[in-house]
Amino acid sequence: MSDTTKAALRHFAEHGLRAVPVALNNATLAASAAQEEDYRHWVGIARELDAGAAARFETLRRPVEDRLIG
Repeated sequence: MSDTTKAALRHFAEHGLRAVPVALNNATLAASAAQEEDYRHWVGIARELDAGAAARFETLRRPVEDRLIG
């Protein structure tokens, strides 16, 4: 079992059904603070718990120009 999977399970045990929104909020805070490693950590946890939600989150974080075409 990977370290990310273990961290995701611990995070889920602590936050229950709010685990994904909490992880994505933590990712947003990390991105705002320019903490790229923490951002990747929290998105990775969200991805382990709900890959679709993590993908939508990352899509919305991309610049608008990148989302318009392609």
